[in-house]
Amino acid sequence: MVGILGCAAFLGCASHRLESKLTRMRKITGSYTLSGQEKSRELLRNGDPFLAEEFTSDRISRLNNAQLKDIYRALDGIALFIDDFPPVYPMEQVFNEMARRKIESIPDVEGLYQQYLIAHLFDKARELTRTYAMPDVAMVPDVLMALVPEGSTARVFDVSDDAKTIELKSFPFDKGPRMVMTSGPNCSPSKRAYAAIESDPLLKRLVNDHAIRVANPGEMISIREISEWNRAHPRAKMYIAYKPSDWPDIDLGETPIFYFFKDGKVVRTVTGWPSNDQKQELLKGFAAIGIETSDNPERQ
Repeated sequence: MVGILGCAAFLGCASHRLESKLTRMRKITGSYTLSGQEKSRELLRNGDPFLAEEFTSDRISRLNNAQLKDIYRALDGIALFIDDFPPVYPMEQVFNEMARRKIESIPDVEGLYQQYLIAHLFDKARELTRTYAMPDVAMVPDVLMALVPEGSTARVFDVSDDAKTIELKSFPFDKGPRMVMTSGPNCSPSKRAYAAIESDPLLKRLVNDHAIRVANPGEMISIREISEWNRAHPRAKMYIAYKPSDWPDIDLGETPIFYFFKDGKVVRTVTGWPSNDQKQELLKGFAAIGIETSDNPERQ
């Protein structure tokens, strides 16, 4: 096997360790038995999984073109599951060497751009858009860092209707009933779920009154689509999670999942939308957290 497995010939023992690490990580991310949240925990078992000395310019410069591309693809794939520790420095180092050799592609650029957004390195993201034309992604928004209380969790970015700004907010749900729905602007099951909810007056009211829709940080690259969704559904806005560790009980990488909280504890979970039979499961979830599920709003 060429690619990562050939790195040892160039970089010796240090490369062999990196090769083994990336192979292990790719085995985790490719698992069909682990959830996205479990993959993240495995990848981050010992904190930040990458060391700066593994990606020095000197070491990276000794790789051939195929090896560079292989490492970059591996990092980009692993990044999907470690939003709390986006591999910006390793990807930058490999990308810069590819750019020096003029072998970078637009998907490579978009991968680094997404990691800059996830890491909240907005100035670097802007610089990248000045260097490369990326017509399929929205421009980097201005960030409004509102006065969120110290130690706040459940933080999200609220995307403006024109996608030009994002504002940091907090949605604490440690008291009372709350439903959190993981979602994404391009997730077909999420769209089917919301269409079914919107067509049901009772569920629509319950969801609008008690739910928040949260997309994973990687959806920062889709703020244009999120702003379009929010304009069309002003009472069902979609927010972008600030970082996964703010939402420890929620698997932001799987959509849609409906988490029903009572005083900060998950009481019931409804996963996926295989059919509209899930509407009854949502009603059971609301009932489990003490929300009246009759169609008489006066009884709320």
